[in-house]
Amino acid sequence: MEEIDGALKVIERRVPYDIESTIETAKNSEIYLKGTVWCELCFLALRTGLDYFGVFFETAQKIADAKDESAPPFSNGTWAEAYEASFDTFPQNRTCISPRCVVI
Repeated sequence: MEEIDGALKVIERRVPYDIESTIETAKNSEIYLKGTVWCELCFLALRTGLDYFGVFFETAQKIADAKDESAPPFSNGTWAEAYEASFDTFPQNRTCISPRCVVI
């Protein structure tokens, strides 16, 4: 943000980076091993510029309700089921972390 002629102006600067390289680096990290579902959601958002978190959380809530689980955080199994179910809604965007996925 800069003041120009008595007014504040936002100057946007974007740093280019290789999304696929960033994702590959992240896949070799401890956080990916512990939070694969969350990482894959972030990767999908990075690749597409779209927000899939709402669909994912709605799906997780439905699955949890069917299991009589209380409010989040849900079990790891519920998160994994929600990942599979919500990504089946848009298979063209799936990455390969399960045998049923399609390479993008």
